[in-house]
Amino acid sequence: MANLVFTPAEVNISMTKGDSLSMNVTLQNDDGTAYGLPAGVLTFTSSIKKVSDSTSAGTFTCTQVGTTNVITMYMSPTTSAALVPGTQYKYDLQMAAGNDSTGTKKTFIKGTIDVESDVT
Repeated sequence: MANLVFTPAEVNISMTKGDSLSMNVTLQNDDGTAYGLPAGVLTFTSSIKKVSDSTSAGTFTCTQVGTTNVITMYMSPTTSAALVPGTQYKYDLQMAAGNDSTGTKKTFIKGTIDVESDVT
């Protein structure tokens, strides 16, 4: 019997409050091959929420690098300054293609964000 895996990869983040964060995510299938992006308008979004009650705590700005399978996720210093050390946060990266009600949606990564107090 074959198993199908549709869960996003887990990528946990540790960072310092008030710092910017930029990371590139290469979109791949579960077997490591390049994910075939659908044609048309693609929208990439990433929300940050408290684990305890799922209230919004900010967003990453998500930008596709040209027409490649690479997405740059950026958190501004203003966004990370609003995160409270010791509070558990979660995030994900989702793609929507076409119309939200009939288009393709896929979550590529998810994880937690651990914030440490800054010193300077």
